[in-house]
Amino acid sequence: MKRQLLAAALFVTIASVALTFCLRAYRRNADESQLKAAHRNDSLLKPAHGAVPDNQHEKEMLTAALEKKPGHAPVLLKLAQIESIEGHLQESSGYLRKLLETDPDNPEANLELGKVLFQLGDVRGALDHTERILKTHPKHEDALYNMGAIYANIGNRREAMEYWKRLAALHSNSESAQKAQQMMGRLAANNP
Repeated sequence: MKRQLLAAALFVTIASVALTFCLRAYRRNADESQLKAAHRNDSLLKPAHGAVPDNQHEKEMLTAALEKKPGHAPVLLKLAQIESIEGHLQESSGYLRKLLETDPDNPEANLELGKVLFQLGDVRGALDHTERILKTHPKHEDALYNMGAIYANIGNRREAMEYWKRLAALHSNSESAQKAQQMMGRLAANNP
């Protein structure tokens, strides 16, 4: 039994790292059509639907782990990420809110909840949770990028540019900063 729990915990950790890399790659690979969608107030932060693998077995394992250790942050975060990728935004939100009840300043949970709330149309909630990260981690790369993306999506070009400029200044050699530079160029070209 102990071996099974250790194997499940290892699997959850590996899967969580892989999902995090996939989500970051998706965010960084937004293309020209996504900027045009941003101009129509669509979301740059939408999850990639389509070739989504069946996560049922993984969700069952995570749910079983959660029953044994309710409130376990990594498991709640992983379940939320899976639900979000599958388009089950309310379920994702529920897991994230439960995680934030015990750890309100968790940057990963606040970042993910910000994305989910934006997709649900709760712009104020998305801004609040993403700003919460910046209060304790003012240089947080993904939070800075997402703040710019949220503001770009709601048509607030000035605020979007401010967050992306800040990101570029703080993390000049990062992929996120390079993507922010591209997005700023596109915003400037589309709004002379």
